[in-house]
Amino acid sequence: MIQSKDMRRPETIQWDLPISASDFEILKKGCKPRSMDDRWSVRPTYLRESHAYSISWTRSWTGDPHYTLIIVRNLSSRKGPVIESMIYESFTQSDIDITAEMAKQEVICLSRNMLGCEIKAFPEIDEDQVFSYPLDPAD
Repeated sequence: MIQSKDMRRPETIQWDLPISASDFEILKKGCKPRSMDDRWSVRPTYLRESHAYSISWTRSWTGDPHYTLIIVRNLSSRKGPVIESMIYESFTQSDIDITAEMAKQEVICLSRNMLGCEIKAFPEIDEDQVFSYPLDPAD
């Protein structure tokens, strides 16, 4: 596996998106690429100082980072796990600006389709629109 790099233009957003305990367990397991066809690596890291988990999505071939979810388990309440924030690459290799909403849809789509998460608190996504960037930024 290729070593992960730093994001070129990271943006951080507060999210506070609740997820189920089963989705939390799936994300904590991550996903290692098994073949050259696997495009993503999902790597969980426990952040001891904040009692949170960092779930990093990188391209398997290049190690280019795209998303990092920070998930907290609200042990003191019955609220359950929450995606507290997200760090995302805001600029593609093709010089396209990625908005926070685009990044949210992308990482949720990947979580649902690749890992099998439900993430019911996030609305349904038109998957034909995800990862479809306008050729002209004015579009």
